[in-house]
Amino acid sequence: MAEERGIKVRETSKNDMWRMSRVNEGEEPPPILALVGRDPDAGTNEILSSGGLCWLLDGARYPVNIGFTIRTAEVSGANAVFVDGKLSHAEKKGARRASMKADRFMPVHWVDGFEFVGRAKAAGFRIISLEDSGDWNHGTRTFLETSFWSWGGA
Repeated sequence: MAEERGIKVRETSKNDMWRMSRVNEGEEPPPILALVGRDPDAGTNEILSSGGLCWLLDGARYPVNIGFTIRTAEVSGANAVFVDGKLSHAEKKGARRASMKADRFMPVHWVDGFEFVGRAKAAGFRIISLEDSGDWNHGTRTFLETSFWSWGGA
């Protein structure tokens, strides 16, 4: 019935259903979930035209760190994650695994960070770049409008 109405249907594991459900106190997850908002198959143009919060991992090198960050972005409600890092296929697979395969529920794209920041800016995103050096207190600022955050850098 859902497919007849143009709604994408995905079958998944019991573990995924349990993890994604709001009420997961027992051993049996709900038999069906409706996920709204992010389209994990969305292309970069579609993502940039939809606005919202996107993350860019700039200069990312370690698959496990990348994966944990992707998972954090997913649960934070980010619309998408873009990764600028030169990783092999096996390393990208490791990052997906470390993210609990969050890319099944949210778009994750490997991009050239410099070029992609330009595209995000042209699409109306405010670019906010955070680095782990310096003495600026990130916690004292509020960013409520459509934003594109770039974490890290080398």
